[in-house]
Amino acid sequence: MTNDNAPHPGAMIRDELRSAGFSIPKAAVAMALNRANLNNVVLGKAALSRDLAYRLSALLNPDDESFGLAKLLIDRQAQHDWGREAAVRKLALVTVAASRAHAAKVD
Repeated sequence: MTNDNAPHPGAMIRDELRSAGFSIPKAAVAMALNRANLNNVVLGKAALSRDLAYRLSALLNPDDESFGLAKLLIDRQAQHDWGREAAVRKLALVTVAASRAHAAKVD
């Protein structure tokens, strides 16, 4: 079951970085990333990419070869995206229903 109001994973990332003693600039350097891009994800202004999730997992849990943190972050981003796309799903239902109704009249 997904949550249509799932939060962006940025706050979790910020908390994990703080707990590990990383500032945004320090973490960005450690992961060979642009500081502004990392900051935009942490602030919820940009989506978390899989690449960033993998790098965060490697930075914060270097001994976890299963990339558990990355899996969690990717799942949270997917739940957040699902909630934001409710209007797109509704439009798809309406569009297909109208098209099917039109096709039934044409036959």
